[in-house]
Amino acid sequence: MLDRARNGESFVVTKNGVQVAQIAPPPPPEANGKDVLAFLHAWEPDGEGFTDEIVEAVEVLAEPAQRDQDRLAWVDDYR
Repeated sequence: MLDRARNGESFVVTKNGVQVAQIAPPPPPEANGKDVLAFLHAWEPDGEGFTDEIVEAVEVLAEPAQRDQDRLAWVDDYR
């Protein structure tokens, strides 16, 4: 059952006709900022600067204090 669950199947376990458990595949892993940043640093540059802009944006998101400062600056510029 575990091998089958790993391959996407789900099973309901019952006792006396009452559901007591479920065996199911785990949810897909969620990428976090560190994973995305590591991927982008390993990515080959595109020659047009797009990669550098994405890496810079992710680095800003990794630093909440900087992100908040940038957000406030954007609001001030908008006014």
